[in-house]
Amino acid sequence: MLKHVLFIFCMCLISIGANAMPNCPTADGTTQTDCEQITGCVWTIASGCAACTENNYYDSSSKTCKSCPSGYPNSAVGSVNGISDCYKPCETETITGGKRVPSSDKAYHNTQCTYTTQCDNDGGDCDLGFHPNGDNCVSNVTSCDNNGFKFYNGTGFSDCFVSSSSCGSGEQLVGRGHTCNNIPYGVCKTSAFSCSTAPGLNTSACNGGTISGDATLNGETYNLSQCTCEKESVPVSNGNAGEKCFYNASSNIFNIDCVQTALNSCNDGYCSTDGRNCIPIPENYYKNGARDCVQCPNGSYRSGSETTCTWDSRTEFSDSIGRFTIPASGKIIAK
Repeated sequence: MLKHVLFIFCMCLISIGANAMPNCPTADGTTQTDCEQITGCVWTIASGCAACTENNYYDSSSKTCKSCPSGYPNSAVGSVNGISDCYKPCETETITGGKRVPSSDKAYHNTQCTYTTQCDNDGGDCDLGFHPNGDNCVSNVTSCDNNGFKFYNGTGFSDCFVSSSSCGSGEQLVGRGHTCNNIPYGVCKTSAFSCSTAPGLNTSACNGGTISGDATLNGETYNLSQCTCEKESVPVSNGNAGEKCFYNASSNIFNIDCVQTALNSCNDGYCSTDGRNCIPIPENYYKNGARDCVQCPNGSYRSGSETTCTWDSRTEFSDSIGRFTIPASGKIIAK
């Protein structure tokens, strides 16, 4: 009677501890029927009532222990859940540039090991490390044309960048923030352009003139400050002259440090004594050509035409006989 009470008590404990290792009865007098009433306990003539050993699973239909299949060869002692207690080990795998780390150390029957790809921060081309690409680690640098490299930026690869050794004559390297073995990589750009073809310059701002000078590379852009527009003829005070102006990049026009290059002509009634300014024609001067002031010949006066000087009654002449003047109504063209 006492043995029967103890058996029932043990069964109650087992029913409370689900999925725990079965507490198989081994007391004297235990029968096969008593044993097989407890899930996970099997009866053998040799061993009596016992739980399944490791690498075996409990088969509830036959109430026997069976070997775990080759694909999932392991199990813990005391299987109670059948073949689902069988598992295969999941271990860290070394791959090129990193490793695959399992999310669990076991994959149970009909499931697979799952991994997280962890890539090295160094190694590969330029010793710049690797990044995950599916189950693999891919170098953060890949070769491209002209001895260049493409660099991984977190979402994809950059354009093909080169070192200064790949830049041709008249070019210089503009860096893109990437280095390989301490050598900067970027793009080759022309060191200088004729201003007439320089990127960013508004050539129409020199309408009717000639663009001169060179635009030099300054970082990512070209310095246009030495570009000039030269015009042969622009209005000036009382005349017309050539002009040279420097480019204003902020307003895209030529209006900085403008200088007069040559005085072409003076308006009617004006002439120039210095080749730069037009002034009213001085007394006893005449206008020679388009601009120049020239003094009338000795004793003559400008009268009427701005290009003509005359001798008249105001002029006194002398010869071997004596001194004389021209009659009041008379004139002699001196120039």
